Amino acid sequence: MSLITKRISLIAAFFILALGCASSPPPNIDTTNKTAVAIPGGIFVNEGVRIVAEDGSFELIGGERFATPFDVFDWTHAVNAFTKESKMLEHYDMALRNGAKRVLIYQDGYDKPLYGVLVFNQAIAAAYGPASRSYMLQIPDSKIQAARDGVTAVTWEKMQWKQTYTRSADQNHNWYAWSLWLSTYPL
Repeated sequence: MSLITKRISLIAAFFILALGCASSPPPNIDTTNKTAVAIPGGIFVNEGVRIVAEDGSFELIGGERFATPFDVFDWTHAVNAFTKESKMLEHYDMALRNGAKRVLIYQDGYDKPLYGVLVFNQAIAAAYGPASRSYMLQIPDSKIQAARDGVTAVTWEKMQWKQTYTRSADQNHNWYAWSLWLSTYPL
């Protein structure tokens, strides 16, 4: 083997070693600030409707502002009070296991209340927009009517939040601020 061939082989070997020792790019780490942030209160929009905790611990009156009567921190996706929208209807039992409250929903003009399960979720530091600072509890008339017709219904408000990373673009998401299940029958 000639001297030039040996030198080229040696340089190639060092080059291959250098490539092997080159550092790989740093991992893409989720840096989202998920520190819990309590939401102090909100407004219950539906006039002529009252929501009363079955245990008597609170009452929300439609058309009035309220201080948050209780809340949960439910931002994990493994086991929580919330789930994908397509699964929310049957998820009230999980909500109860994670801090939701059984409620009665009284509506002017009706003798019998509806039964419900209500949960308020805290925000996280990465949440933004109106729902991250104040709840707007509003029950669509269609959900109330569905419950009166014997169909379990669910309604909610979502808050926005930004997921941040060390190396890739931020991603905007939504998560639940509150949720209310309604039924003619106890849930």
